[in-house]
Order: sequence, then structure tokens, then C-alpha cells
Amino acid sequence: MNFGHILDYWESLKATSKATSKAISKETSKGGVARDAQEAWLDAHGTMDKDGARDGPDGKKGPSRAELERLPEDAVLDLHGKTAFEAETELDRFFDMAERRGLRKVLVIHGKGVHSKGNPVLSGVVRAWLERDRRAGRRGSAPRDKGGNGATWVMLKVSDQRSR
Repeated sequence: MNFGHILDYWESLKATSKATSKAISKETSKGGVARDAQEAWLDAHGTMDKDGARDGPDGKKGPSRAELERLPEDAVLDLHGKTAFEAETELDRFFDMAERRGLRKVLVIHGKGVHSKGNPVLSGVVRAWLERDRRAGRRGSAPRDKGGNGATWVMLKVSDQRSR
């Protein structure tokens, strides 16, 4: 097969691909083939009921967000004045301690970034760190009297070590 044949074959594939894409686009806009495929997938795999996701093994619902917010914090970490690297190091140490002690809820004060030269730094560092850490569970902004948007409360997940 020479290069000319390869190029002709390539062009025919592109033409076929464009025609197929247009047909799929028309079907998708009508809710045709793509919608049928989506519905078949959902029928086969189901969807997670976000409200039932917090149900415990006994079928009881977990605590509501309002109930979690009312729980007192077992410990507080203040990161004011720390660099991003120092903040991550402190978060690691703090959550290690919290896990060892079996704490349930902690408060991380990161500030609102009022004194930052640019955009707030620590709030983003804390959010990203909490998203990565296996010990961090549900979380939210602290009440106004405890820092508001400048602090985050975090529920610690129960580890296998703590549950034994």
C-alpha cells in the first residue's frame, strides 16, 4: 500500500466520521440514540440516592448538616500567618493528633485573606488539602462567631483503627 492509498483511506474515514457525528448530533438533540443509551446504562447501574447515602447500616439517617454545625469542636487549629507549605504541614500534624485522640469535629481557622497581597491563599490550600485527605469528612464554613468564611469545621471520618 502506498502513501496515496493511505491518504485516500484516511479521507474516507474522516468523511464517514463526520457523517456519523452529524447523525448522532441530530439523534441526541431529539433524545434518540444517545438518550436511549443513557437510559439503558441507568437501568443497568442505577443511581445513588443522595439522601439515602447517609443512611447507616441500621437504615437510620446520619446527622443533618444543622446537627453537625451545632456539635462543639473538639480541637482548633489556627493557621494565621502560615505559608501554604507550613499550613499543609500543620494540617497533617493536627489531623494525625485528632485521629489518635479519636476526635469527632475540629475547626481549622485559615482567615479570610484580608492581609494577603493578592487573592486569599490559605482558604484554597485548606480546601484542597481536605479534599485529598482520607480522614476529612463532611465540612462547612464556621458560624460567624467562630470565624465565618475564615474558618472551616470538619467532621473526622472513623478510621479502622479507631473503630476497633
